[in-house]
This record gives sequence, C-alpha cells and structure tokens, in this order.
Amino acid sequence: MRAYPACNPAQPAERLARLWALVMSIFVLGCWADKPVQSFVTTDDSFLSLSFAHQHPWALTGNLFLGGALFEVNQQEPIFIWNHLADQTSDILSSSISLNDRFALTAEPYSWVHWSLTSGEATGYWHSSSRIHEVALDGSGMFAALALNDATINYVDVRAGLLLHRFRHQGPVRSVAIDAQGLWMIS
Repeated sequence: MRAYPACNPAQPAERLARLWALVMSIFVLGCWADKPVQSFVTTDDSFLSLSFAHQHPWALTGNLFLGGALFEVNQQEPIFIWNHLADQTSDILSSSISLNDRFALTAEPYSWVHWSLTSGEATGYWHSSSRIHEVALDGSGMFAALALNDATINYVDVRAGLLLHRFRHQGPVRSVAIDAQGLWMIS
C-alpha cells in the first residue's frame, strides 16, 4: 500500500485528466471463463462511488474533485460529467444505474439527482433533511431507496420526488440494495 499526500483541487482540465487516468487504472478490461481477473491500483485521487451499467459498457464514478462522470469504457471517454449545482463540484458519495440502463441516481450528503442516461439531463433534483449514505435504483429506474443517517430508508418515486414509504431502523442506515424486479430491498 502506498500513501499519498493530500492534494489541492486541480484546474478542471487537469482534474478530468487525473480522473480519466484513475478510471482507466481500475477497470478490469477482460476475464477468462475459468477464473476472474483481479486488479488493485492505488492513486492520489479519491473515488467516493462506483457503479457499472448493466447492458452497456458504461461506468459511473463519483470523484472528490470532479463530481459524477459517466464513462464509455470501450471508447475510454466521458459521456457526461454531472454536478448537482452549477459552478460547484459535487461530492457524489453514492450512485446507482437502473437495470435497463435508462436512468442513474447520484447522491451528495444532502441532495439527490435522477438523470436520463439518454440525454444526460437531470429529470429530478431533491434535498434530504438527513444525511444520505447510499442510494439504490430499482430495475426500471423509477423508484429508489435512500439509506439515511436518521435511522430510516426512504422509498421514493424518483421522478416526482414523492415519499412512498419510510422504513424505520434502530440506527443510521449505511447500505441499501433493491433486487432487479423491485420486489425485495435489503439494508
């Protein structure tokens, strides 16, 4: 393991170049039928979240210095760079891509955005009164679970921002997942 000193945020072009180098250093570009390929690379940039698409060669990264970036893995190019507010870099700490690869959800500590993967446009932007630890989209990309610090999971209609159900826990909820059919959720 190699330790790196803390660094100041770089200029936008330099940040994009650093992020791209990091993304390419961690992708597993192939595997064999008899065994998986493993890779471990350390770097001086900081990923906060990583998500793969299910039907396309895309990866969604949340980076401390760039925000969210959807990458085309085969072309080695960013498709979209997303931040929750204009002229501010977002700390995308959790992300999820729908099973049909039509939508993505990104979360900062107190906001979440629903994105169209076709247009790259935000289809919804909302604030949370409690810190968000993790988000999960259902297979259609229309519903999401938000794991919150206030000991709840909020199950929401992501396009309307409508709370459908609140699941209570004994303490802060750190992780959540929804099965592909949207029938089960674990936390």
